[in-house]
Amino acid sequence: VEKLATKAGVIQTEVFPLTMFAIGGMLLFPAANDLLTMFIALGVLSLPLYLLCGLARRRRLLSQESSLKYFLLGAFSSAFFLYGA
Repeated sequence: VEKLATKAGVIQTEVFPLTMFAIGGMLLFPAANDLLTMFIALGVLSLPLYLLCGLARRRRLLSQESSLKYFLLGAFSSAFFLYGA
């Protein structure tokens, strides 16, 4: 797959599986019957998005900073979600 991507001129191939994991997390949300399943769906949705946020090649430091801030925001919101459950 990597050889085909380099022949086609695609540089970042890690975007596609991360996007598919995020879409999988989105699909788990409507199927959630309890709060534990919803929390797992939130994790499956948000973890690839944290990585995608930090993948910018040109501005490496800014993308890492934004990814860390997004991760901390997600960690605090997950803590509030679990505390409210």
